[in-house]
Amino acid sequence: MGICSARLPGGLGSTGRTGRAWWADAREQAIRFLSHRGSRVAYAVSGSGPLVLLDVGRAHHLEAFWRHLPYRRFVQRLARQFTVVRWDRLGFGLSDRSTVDLAPEAEIELVERLLRSLGSDRAAIVAADDAGPIAVRFAARHPDRVSRLALFGTSADGRLLGLALPAPAVEALITAGSSAIYTVAAAALTAGSESVDAAWLASALEASADLATMARLMVRLRHVDARADLPLVSAPTLVLHREGDAVVQAHLGRHLASMVPGAAFVGLPGRAHLLYEGDPEPVLGALVRFFAADGAAEPGPVETALSRRELEVVRMVTLGLTNAEIGGRLGICRRTVDAHMEHVRAKLGIRSRAHIAAWAVHNRLAVDADGRAT
Repeated sequence: MGICSARLPGGLGSTGRTGRAWWADAREQAIRFLSHRGSRVAYAVSGSGPLVLLDVGRAHHLEAFWRHLPYRRFVQRLARQFTVVRWDRLGFGLSDRSTVDLAPEAEIELVERLLRSLGSDRAAIVAADDAGPIAVRFAARHPDRVSRLALFGTSADGRLLGLALPAPAVEALITAGSSAIYTVAAAALTAGSESVDAAWLASALEASADLATMARLMVRLRHVDARADLPLVSAPTLVLHREGDAVVQAHLGRHLASMVPGAAFVGLPGRAHLLYEGDPEPVLGALVRFFAADGAAEPGPVETALSRRELEVVRMVTLGLTNAEIGGRLGICRRTVDAHMEHVRAKLGIRSRAHIAAWAVHNRLAVDADGRAT
C-alpha cells in the first residue's frame, strides 16, 4: 500500500510502501490516495483511536498546511487520542486538479467515498468555516454515518462566511493580478489573528488552488445554504465559536446551535477565526471531551454525580449563558450560581465552561433556546 509521509519539520515528504495499519503516528501524516469519479483524491491520516474527520476549509493543501506550525500542532494534539483524517477536494491541493465540482451533493458523495475507503461506517466530524454547511448537510442526510458533529466558527448560510464574495468583486480581483485574490482571501480569514498569519495563508491558498478554482469557490459559496438541514441533524452537536471572531460573528454560531435539536453552544475566548490559530487549548479541550467515545468524559452516573439544581445550571451553560444570565433564568442570585458552578467543577473534575458544556452534550443534557431539556 503506497503512502506519502510528510514528517516534521515540513517539506514535501517522500513516497514509500508500508505494511502497517492505515493509521499513522501523531507526529506525521500518512498521505494516501483514493479513486473517486475517475480521479485521485489525496487524504491524510494521523494518530489512532476513534475516527474523526477534520475539515478546516475547502481551500486546502495537505502538505502546505502541514508546514504551518499552529496547524500541525493542532492536528497532532487531536491525534493523540483519535484517528484524524483530512483531505484535499478534487481541484485542490494534492488531489487531481483537472476535475472540480463544488456542488454540495458532490461534496457529500466524496465524504461517503472517504468513509468507505477508511473501512468505517461512522465517524465524528469537526468542520470549520466554509466546511460547516457541508458537514451540516451530510449529517442531516446521513444520520447513521455521523456519530458526533462539532462545528467551529461557521454559519449554515454561505453568504455570511469570510470567503463569500459577489462575482463582480471576484472578477475585479482576478483583473488586479494573479495573487490578489489569495491575498484578499487570506486577509479576510485571518482578521483577529497575527499579521504574519495572513502572509502564510495567502501562500498556502495559492498552493491549494489555481486562480480559476479559487474564484469559483468564492462565488459559489454565496449559494451554499444548509439552514433547512439544521433541524434534521440528529447527531449530538457541539457548536464552538470565539466570542471576538471578526469574520463570522459569534451570534451566528449561537443561532446555528439554536436550530439544531439538542445542540450546545460554547463561546470561547479570543478573536482568531481560524480553528488552529490563537489559543487552541479551549478548543481542543472541548473537542476531546465531546468526542470521548469510551465514557472517559463521564465521571459517574448523571443522577448521582450532580444535584437537581446543579444539573439545571449545567443545562444553562450549554446555551452559552453567563452566570448572571443563568441566575436570571433560574430565579437565583449570581453568587448562588457561582457556588453551583464550583461544585460542578469539583464533582466532574472539569475546570472550563467549554468542558462542562461538552460533558452535558455527551450525557444528552443540552436544552433548547427556551431552556427546555431536549
